[in-house]
Amino acid sequence: MKKEAQTKKANQPPVSFKKRVLAVVRKIPAVQTLSYGEVACRAGNSRASRAVGSILRTNFDPGIPCHRVIRGDGSLGGYNRGRRAKLAILNKGGYIRKVTETQKELVKELVEERRVLKNARLREAFIAFDRADFVDENYKCEAYEDYPLPIGFNQTISQPTTVAFMLELLDIQSGEKVLDVGSGSGWTTALLSHLVGKNGYVSAIELVPELVEKGRENIGKYHIKNAEIRPAREELGFAKGGPYDRILVSAAADDTIPEDLLIQLKPGGVMVLPVGGTLVKVIKKGEGDFETKQFPGFVFVPLR
Repeated sequence: MKKEAQTKKANQPPVSFKKRVLAVVRKIPAVQTLSYGEVACRAGNSRASRAVGSILRTNFDPGIPCHRVIRGDGSLGGYNRGRRAKLAILNKGGYIRKVTETQKELVKELVEERRVLKNARLREAFIAFDRADFVDENYKCEAYEDYPLPIGFNQTISQPTTVAFMLELLDIQSGEKVLDVGSGSGWTTALLSHLVGKNGYVSAIELVPELVEKGRENIGKYHIKNAEIRPAREELGFAKGGPYDRILVSAAADDTIPEDLLIQLKPGGVMVLPVGGTLVKVIKKGEGDFETKQFPGFVFVPLR
């Protein structure tokens, strides 16, 4: 009898690594996280952590919240890549909450909980351009969360609250000419294009060539005609397209406001940029005459 059972077991086809991975992840308690390597180990192949990431990205299962698996660098992982997913993630306090699943839900959270997007035109811009269209495929399940996300090449798409706050400080008017420094994946460029309207124009620059192409592709999804993303050159900014009514900078200067950008700002113009860990609003009163206001407590990638 024992021998017969052993024979029957031997004749069964081996369970695929993919099935073992999915079985492991389904059993992870809702308040626990595992790394890709830990999942691979539990699935029987400790050297296959990369394969775990690939499996989770390509196998949609609404029963497995994306917070249950984390990448080796500690960032959220998982594979529920679609708006159908019913997800829950851990917030900073350690409590489980439902993930924000749509752009409208994100806007509602920003208005009601973060107390930003007070301007109706700014709310319209945020609703018009879905953040999920500007994040990498691996992070789409987190697109509507209020934190920065990697977009590759050591760059990020900024936290929605921070973007909203910076745009409120800029107070962009219809018909204005705007410079977007560090356009990344193109989200801020798209938002700015909405705010300046058909009679305005946005000149965006980005240092990383691959992100220039990615940004162009992303704003192309919306057939934007009043904005262009250009590769950054030796000069900081884009003097040829200036002077500008407004300048938005999404990367942090070391300790001083760059002179090149001050020159490209029109008298009466406004620039918002991070300097170190502080957001600075600069109003150009006249040539060589500037008024500044500081808002500490922000983190950005460095301006290069």
